[in-house]
Amino acid sequence: MNDYFTYNSKFAPYIKGLLKEKEQKGQLKSTMFKCFMLEFDRFFLEYEIEDLHSVTKKTSPFLIFDSYQRPCPYNNLKRFSFF
Repeated sequence: MNDYFTYNSKFAPYIKGLLKEKEQKGQLKSTMFKCFMLEFDRFFLEYEIEDLHSVTKKTSPFLIFDSYQRPCPYNNLKRFSFF
């Protein structure tokens, strides 16, 4: 099972350090967090991310809207009498 959790991205030393720290503190009891970090590692490899500050709309499928295009969450509240 240890061969399954092989981190290969540029951030692998940081991920391994975080996992080691959590294990030493007794906070790493299951493999769920390891799987979560493995998905991050695979994401970094797939999109060739080498710097967290360089994540853009092109490299991240999660950034759908620009900040000026986000719908206002208060538009639906106009129907209430106190607004």
